[in-house]
Amino acid sequence: MEEIKCKTLELLSQNCRISTAEIAKRIKKPRHLVAYHRDQFHKKHIILNHEVLLNYSCLGYTEYLVYLKIFQYSKIKQDLQKTIAAHPNVRWYGEVFPNYTVRICVLAKDIREFEVFMNHLEELHGKHISKKDILLQRSYLKTESYSTRTIVPKKNYSEMELNDSDKKLITSLDKDASQSLVTLSKESGLSIETVRQKIKRYQESGLIENFSTKFDIRKLGHHFWCNLMLKLNNMNHHEERLKTLIHSDVKFGRTRKTFGTWNIEMTVFGESYKHMHHVIEQLEDFFGDDLESHEIHIYKGNLLPTRLPKVIFG
Repeated sequence: MEEIKCKTLELLSQNCRISTAEIAKRIKKPRHLVAYHRDQFHKKHIILNHEVLLNYSCLGYTEYLVYLKIFQYSKIKQDLQKTIAAHPNVRWYGEVFPNYTVRICVLAKDIREFEVFMNHLEELHGKHISKKDILLQRSYLKTESYSTRTIVPKKNYSEMELNDSDKKLITSLDKDASQSLVTLSKESGLSIETVRQKIKRYQESGLIENFSTKFDIRKLGHHFWCNLMLKLNNMNHHEERLKTLIHSDVKFGRTRKTFGTWNIEMTVFGESYKHMHHVIEQLEDFFGDDLESHEIHIYKGNLLPTRLPKVIFG
């Protein structure tokens, strides 16, 4: 892919709200060429959407990642999907294989609230759940899925309360995080300056971690992608080295630290399943004996696209 296309895609991944003029300035290319390629990304549906990545811990919530192995899945698929989609704490839901059947992202204020969700799920479908694994999200090591830029996260997040106007503005951003201040002002009923100040406050507090662009990775040459789960010993010793590694190549996508069976969940893009074996070999050489185990979770598809959880924004 041409350099101008690669650099434009990378900057959009880092900040979908960036202007065409700013992209041209940063990559030192004529503005009209950047505008042309940006327009082509939309026309060829390389750009799927623009998203705002929120840090829900700023609102007092913990994100739980639930992996379930479902027996006789085809029989209960529709009922299970209705149950999960209707629950106000669910943020995302999709199908995976081979070791699990579904992956669910759930937000809860505390362990009791999470147990209410799990009890409800098991009450309705427990006899079909043959295996489960639960991870707690700790923090992101890489927030963009098509970038080599390292973003230093805020170390101290300030918990905040959202009023109705905050919720309305964030809902508008969630629809399309690249919308102009003028459009956001119309949708939220707030003045342009108020919108500007609120977005700045969300970013400074750590609530908004990133404005990113999601791409059709197949049209970028990546025909295989998965979540690679890692169990690392001496995690503190390897954390900075791992950040350097995952920001060295766009094949390493969004990566988070977790607590549970695995302490790293990393999105990886590749040309094939065979290519994924080369990635694993690279990681084995990189971490040596401290890489205790790994597991590949391949996505079959989204059943519930990423959404603002109704428990907060309902």
